[in-house]
Amino acid sequence: MRLVHAVGQGEPLDMLRVAFVACWLMAASLTSSGQTVVEEPIEYIYYDFIGEDGQLHGGRVVPDPSNPHHVAFPPDGPMPEGTWNFETIQDAGPSSNRIDLVLVGDGYTDIELGTYANNAQDVFDAFFGPGGEQPLKAYKNFFNVHRVDVISPESGVDEPDLGIFVDTALDMYYNCSGIERLLCIDVGKALTAANSAPAREQVLALANSTRYGGAGYSGSDLGTLAGRNSAALEVALHEFGHSFGNLADEYTYGGPVNWPSGEPASANLTTFTAAQLAVNQAKWYRWLDVSGVDTFEGGGYSEFGIYRPTNNSLMRNLGRPFHQVNEEQLIMRVYESVDPIDDATPPLPPTGDYDQDTVFFVATVDPSPNTLSIQWSVDGVAVVGETQPTFSLALLDLPIGLHDVRVDVVDTTSRVRDEGFRQSQMTEYREWTAVFGCARPIITQQPVASSFCEDGPMSVSVTAIGEGLLYQWRRFGIDIPGATGATYAVALAAAADAGDYSVVVSNACGPRDSDTATTTMVPAVTIQTSPGDQALCAGASVFLFVGASGGQGLTYQWYRDAVEIAGATLAFLAIANADSADAGDYTAAVTNACGTVIAGPATLMVVTNGCVTVPGDMDGDADADLNDYAAFHACMTGPGGVSGSPCFLADFDGDDDIDAADFGVFQIVFGD
Repeated sequence: MRLVHAVGQGEPLDMLRVAFVACWLMAASLTSSGQTVVEEPIEYIYYDFIGEDGQLHGGRVVPDPSNPHHVAFPPDGPMPEGTWNFETIQDAGPSSNRIDLVLVGDGYTDIELGTYANNAQDVFDAFFGPGGEQPLKAYKNFFNVHRVDVISPESGVDEPDLGIFVDTALDMYYNCSGIERLLCIDVGKALTAANSAPAREQVLALANSTRYGGAGYSGSDLGTLAGRNSAALEVALHEFGHSFGNLADEYTYGGPVNWPSGEPASANLTTFTAAQLAVNQAKWYRWLDVSGVDTFEGGGYSEFGIYRPTNNSLMRNLGRPFHQVNEEQLIMRVYESVDPIDDATPPLPPTGDYDQDTVFFVATVDPSPNTLSIQWSVDGVAVVGETQPTFSLALLDLPIGLHDVRVDVVDTTSRVRDEGFRQSQMTEYREWTAVFGCARPIITQQPVASSFCEDGPMSVSVTAIGEGLLYQWRRFGIDIPGATGATYAVALAAAADAGDYSVVVSNACGPRDSDTATTTMVPAVTIQTSPGDQALCAGASVFLFVGASGGQGLTYQWYRDAVEIAGATLAFLAIANADSADAGDYTAAVTNACGTVIAGPATLMVVTNGCVTVPGDMDGDADADLNDYAAFHACMTGPGGVSGSPCFLADFDGDDDIDAADFGVFQIVFGD
């Protein structure tokens, strides 16, 4: 979803503020009390201003999805990488565990980059500096902030109502959608520029202008503001509550007098009274015992039928704090992106367990002031006083053997009262196994996957170091009775001995599991069909077959009179146009990893005088009989093409294919 939240024209104009409100799209649902939760079915451009009465007013318009100043293009594709220089204002830690806020500028020329840097620093200070707004200032360490130095050809931004048009890099302009102070930007260009930074999650675009204005694009996590208008900084905080915290406006202007819908999904608006919140344990019921927190009527642009949690927060008026309920929501959004633990001692060292002299550590992401609680425990019991980032077993009086070490980190801030969220998102742990007083075995050579021959020896081995080693071999995870040595061996292995083998090596300090090694069994070669003796007339053709079993990878080599026939390495040997030189005793050597078996010999006689070749005689016995029919049928139902195979004897029409035409000829021969 992409939406634009913009500012509109008001009186006085210099009090106009930017609005960054989020638009939530969700189906209607029921609360525990049966209240229907209703959300807006479409996205809007929101705009807000200070009216003559000094209160916030606002309205909304429907965005134009074809306008690149309203939505990113392409709408669902990734933005290209940017090419601008960047400066990291704050490097709080790895982007994988931080929220990266990227500032980009528009309308700043090369010589104005110093001004832009100052304007960007003002934004940073408003959010995270010594005078920054809570709770953002407290959670400053959870954000990385980058400034991308976008250079425009000309200074300033477009102000169409004043006849000012400027050539800028990101095409920012006022009067967007006909609203004077709505400061729009080409979304695709802005996000591409932001991609010049190492990472981005939230983007703020600063216009080189003193004129009040801005916009908020929550669907693209993008906002705009006038970089040289100091009042815009206060507004940016309010709008960050919208775009980042998913908080609703709490003022009562711009909508119908009476709230028209059901229960809103935003955390800071409700249709319940305080008593109903307490009964239903809904929304901010946990805060109702705090002074200043109640259900104050008015909010979400309506005066009646809707309630806000405090009388006058920053979501209602400028210059106010967020207050308790809204602060809690912002912190919860922070912890949806950032974990309390940045780094810790790795789960296991490469060579074994941690010993009693190991100093374990945990590196945390700390709020300021730090509200993180660290607690180390051993074997499920918290160690009194061990609440620092490092911990060692050495000073503890522990029995010899294995022990579980664990550290729990939790943000105990009083700004959050939702204990379920604290447990699921604001709490994290790490744990390890350590030995005290002795060491478990260390496996230095794991069992290796191997193949073995049936009816031959099989063995798997492990090498380990340590005191008092004991072994227990397993097959498919089940103990093998009596297999208690460093090597498991079988003298005459059978097919049933194949499987996944592992071993548990143990001593007084505990067990160590090996890797799993898969063994396979290779059967011996068995000749199932040997080539037979044959006699044929000179000029006839014949082929010899051998059928064998022995697993995968069988190889063949044919011999005549014990002399190897070059290239004869298939399960058959075809001889075309035989002559007296082809006569002899033929054998085939069939080999696998476990040995070689000889098939044959088969004696081939070639008659050169007074011999008549019989058509269709595929086995060379001077007769076209049922054996030849079977051979022909095998060729006809096999793969197409007969070149280089015995089936060439069945190719009567010479078209390199055994088909119906050849079968017709063979039937005539066979019938004779």
